[in-house]
Formats: sequence, structure tokens, C-alpha cells
Amino acid sequence: MDARAAEADASGPTVVFTQVALDVDATGRVVKAEPDAQLAPVLREPARKAAMGWRFAPITEHGKAVAGTTYANMRLCLVPDGDAFNVAADLIGNGPGTVQSARIPLLPPPPKGLPEGVEFSAKVRYQVKPDGRATLQYAELADPMQQARNGTTWRRHVSQWLSKRRFMPEVVNGTPVATVVDLPLTYELRGLGSLQEVQRKVAERNAEHAQQVCRVAAGEAQNRAVAVDSRFTRAGEG
Repeated sequence: MDARAAEADASGPTVVFTQVALDVDATGRVVKAEPDAQLAPVLREPARKAAMGWRFAPITEHGKAVAGTTYANMRLCLVPDGDAFNVAADLIGNGPGTVQSARIPLLPPPPKGLPEGVEFSAKVRYQVKPDGRATLQYAELADPMQQARNGTTWRRHVSQWLSKRRFMPEVVNGTPVATVVDLPLTYELRGLGSLQEVQRKVAERNAEHAQQVCRVAAGEAQNRAVAVDSRFTRAGEG
């Protein structure tokens, strides 16, 4: 995440996404929280403080509770308050950590040949191995017609994208472990129009999204898991 994202528009709520490494002890308590180094310094302490308050269900191996490390995806909602701002944090899932690279996009490429003006949903499932590499298990477009036309080629592109990515595996009792991750996707292919029109639409959608996420961060919605089989489960979740 670019630290410049923290330069919030004082006219309304702003949402910042970040990743936080969590060391969890044998009781499920977070004993260390390390926000992503790219997070703006002014937000690092609120992010760390929020993460330190989370609890996980204890992990057991051979009947004994053990410690470990997982990576949390966090949303920070910044709400202007005079010359300062209030910050609310929301955990949107935990699992393997993401190693960011300027050369590799965070999301797989959209399918080629799809018509403009239509929204397409897709789902990707992959497994992060203990060595930080990942293998694709599933990639499919939700629309059966588009899947039949473009699904095979798109799956190949997703597999190529994933082969270039690297992750930080979760660690249980000092040993890196494999974790399966679901990645739901939505592609919106629209005509660009003028630069001013694009900027206006982006600003409108960002503002709407910020309002929604701020409601989530305030506790009006439950958190959603990202990893399918992570052994780190928030205390109280099923």
C-alpha cells in the first residue's frame, strides 16, 4: 500500500488497506503486530493497537496448544474530526502474507475479449505452499457462456500470474504450513471516455465504497475469512 493513501480527503471518510503480521501465542492472544512497512507512519500505531486486541482460538498439536504467525488483511477507516481524524479498524480476513512487487499486479488479468459495459464475476482458489510459492486449484468465470468461450485461456493466464507471485506462509509451532486461499473477483470493463469523466466516476465510487467500509469498521457487519483452511480462527467465529 502506498503511504500517500493516508493523505485523506478532509471532506469525507477515506479507506486504507494494509497487511499486518501477527504473532499469536498458545492461548490465542496476539503478542506482536507488525503493520506493513509501506503504511503511513501516522496510521501504524492505530493499526498495531487494533490488531493487538484481536483474539484467536488456540491451535493444538498432539494435544498441546502451540503458537504461530498469520497475516491479517486490515481496513482502516479515516473520518475527519477537525484538524485530525478518527480511525476505525476492521479485520477482513487472515491467512498467508502477500509479498508485493511493482512488477507483478496484485490481481490476475481480466479475461480478454469480454464486451464493455458488463460486470463479470470470477473465483480463484490457490494453495500457498510452505516455501511461499502457490499453485492454482481453481479459476472460473461465473457466467457459463463466458466461461465456455474464455475460461480455458483465462485459467492459463491466471496460472502464469500466480506462478510469479510469492507469499509469506502461515507458521504453526515454528513450521511453515500450506494454506488454501479463495480470491473472489469482479471485473468491470467500461469504455474510458474522457479523462475528466473517468476521474469523476472513480471519485464517486471511492466515496461510496468508503462510506460502506466505514459502516463495516464501525461494527455493522461481520468479518469475512479469506483463507479457506487457515488454522488461525478468530475467537468466537464458527
